[in-house]
Amino acid sequence: MDPYVFLLLAIGVIVGAINSATGIGWGIINVPILLSLPFLNTKQAISLSVLAALFVNAMASFENLRRGYIVWQYLIWIAAGGILGGYIGAYLLSIVSPHIIKKTVAILCIGVGIKLLFDR
Repeated sequence: MDPYVFLLLAIGVIVGAINSATGIGWGIINVPILLSLPFLNTKQAISLSVLAALFVNAMASFENLRRGYIVWQYLIWIAAGGILGGYIGAYLLSIVSPHIIKKTVAILCIGVGIKLLFDR
């Protein structure tokens, strides 16, 4: 058995719960954690996080649908923008250097953190 199975499972459970409860976390928490693991390179860590998010978000979405929390008239627009953004982002991942990607993730995490600290 791969020695990292339990570590990855724990990361998935903890970050998945945070993400599903708050709407933040998967990328903001998971990507920096995965980037720090010695057995994944930058592009693998980001790609793994994005694909795993598909399953995490599917489960959270199912539960949110069941509870009636979805505002349908906004869903189409944010999903359409997200599909286009997802294509652009995956293309950028293929051409941008891992060093620049890591710096961008760090800057975004710091920026989001500062915003959250000072938001009312």
